[in-house]
Amino acid sequence: MAILALCGLAGLVSPARALQEGGSTAAEDRAAVWRAQLGEAHAMLSKEEYEAARDLTRRLADDMLEHLGAGDEAEYTMAVVAAFRAIAEVGLGQREEGLWYWRIATTLHPSFAERDLTVYGDPAIWLTEQKYRAGYAAPPASSALMEPRTQTSRPVELPGSMADVKTDSVSLVVETVVGMNGEPREPRVVSAPEVPALIYAALEGLKDWRFLPATLDGKPVAMAHQVTVELGG
Repeated sequence: MAILALCGLAGLVSPARALQEGGSTAAEDRAAVWRAQLGEAHAMLSKEEYEAARDLTRRLADDMLEHLGAGDEAEYTMAVVAAFRAIAEVGLGQREEGLWYWRIATTLHPSFAERDLTVYGDPAIWLTEQKYRAGYAAPPASSALMEPRTQTSRPVELPGSMADVKTDSVSLVVETVVGMNGEPREPRVVSAPEVPALIYAALEGLKDWRFLPATLDGKPVAMAHQVTVELGG
């Protein structure tokens, strides 16, 4: 069953509750726009219009970061957008990029990993076949093992939907596998507020971090590594 079909074309179980503005007219209007845009993205992916789908889901995610609330409906809605972005990226040949967004989607809504997404073709099928951290083995404990170190990171802004929260910054702890090339992959949220916009923003920001890889006897090895991603501040 296609993702959108799980809750109708809206991709929202309850639009008013998914939006930060609650049951206001503004919330209903914005939910209607999101509903239409999710339907457009669904159609684009079904027709293999991957570049257009990527651009639309990028804009849609930015809007949701500004207005999405908390709760199950919000988590599901943000996960749909991440999943659509993942399928579009893989369709464009960007498999690592697509897999990262797929991990965001399944972090927000783990059941996506078990869905039948064949309606979206080979890119979606490939994503569902990628078992989490398959092939990764932790390096053996050794005095010659040096853990990864952050080389470059970029600030992550608090989503606009957090504007009413009385805090300057929020921290999330994420474990990621740092590859031998210093790039993060296979993220796993260790601790975070249950706010989908925060999780999405933090993981999207972490995607662009770079690390000095772990080394064992002087040779680079892939290794799981925990980092703290601070939003705002």
